[in-house]
Amino acid sequence: MASLWCSERKRYETRHWRCSHRGWLLVHAGKHFEKNFELNNPFRRILDAEFGTDWALELPTGAFIGMVHLADCVPTELLLGDAAVNDERECGDFSAGRFGWKSDEFRIFDQPIPYRGAQGFFNAPDDVIPICVWGAGERPEKHSRNMRLRSDARGGSE
Repeated sequence: MASLWCSERKRYETRHWRCSHRGWLLVHAGKHFEKNFELNNPFRRILDAEFGTDWALELPTGAFIGMVHLADCVPTELLLGDAAVNDERECGDFSAGRFGWKSDEFRIFDQPIPYRGAQGFFNAPDDVIPICVWGAGERPEKHSRNMRLRSDARGGSE
């Protein structure tokens, strides 16, 4: 779930592919995400604690919601201790053969920026993202600045 990666709860986004990019990435929330969890589901408890009990109705979709600073990409087999912190294991798929994309900083936008996304990395026109969301000298290179996260029920991505 993209919204969790733009929070203190989730430092790792898990994927089945390695990412060599380091630096800022825009985070795009997909149009749809899993909402039907049992009341005692650990992932639902994390979402309730982070976003309130109405998260299924209130979380933005189909928009850029923030950005993360990607600091590292590590095989999940090496993340046993580090990824166990802050409910991290409940927020992603840490099975063997996957990669944890580690963010060391995030920024959430004051307002979501509606945009139709695509899977994986994609570029958005420069005029879609106002210059005010970037700090001085931070605007990433065009080929790597925009990313959409397609999340499964547990927050890990395809």
